[in-house]
Amino acid sequence: MDFGSISWPEGVELVPVDQRIGRRGSTIDLMQALETIARAVAAIGGEELYLSSNLRITKAGSPALNQNINNIADSEVVIYFLRNDEWTALPSSRYKTVTNNISAIADHIEATRTIARHGVMSLDQIYSVNVLRLCTPGERDWREVLGFKRDEPVDLKVLKMRRNDLARKHHPDLHSMVSTQMAEVNAAFDAARREIE
Repeated sequence: MDFGSISWPEGVELVPVDQRIGRRGSTIDLMQALETIARAVAAIGGEELYLSSNLRITKAGSPALNQNINNIADSEVVIYFLRNDEWTALPSSRYKTVTNNISAIADHIEATRTIARHGVMSLDQIYSVNVLRLCTPGERDWREVLGFKRDEPVDLKVLKMRRNDLARKHHPDLHSMVSTQMAEVNAAFDAARREIE
């Protein structure tokens, strides 16, 4: 799982902070929430899980465990993942805490699995209709988008590091850029990964 600062999908209304609610039921900690969402995404065939939030991220690229996640003013979360070669975004801003919003997305995924188990709709039908797809960017070569020279050797480790660096550099909330730039980086990463694997 990769982590980054919040990148809210275009066209999705953000619940204002003063209208967010507490979640009833048992409370879970951040690690439990992350494990739950990772299992939920894997259960529907998702991969390349990326958590976009306002959590403080360590230099190693994971959430700092010593932060008070109940005091983060902006508790919204977006889970991005790759499923059937398409990026999907599932946002949640209903709850007052990051962990509750992560749990809400995991609950949503479990609900879609229940729908599929009962034969009402398949997962492919659900995820082609009811979730956000990231736009497909232009036709630039992945090496150009990711900043690699034509003859530069690239392995998966270097590729992931470059994508993470560009995600921090081109993040729409940090640099007032449009989300299509981040979508182009993600699409270039996917094309590169397919080519080098």
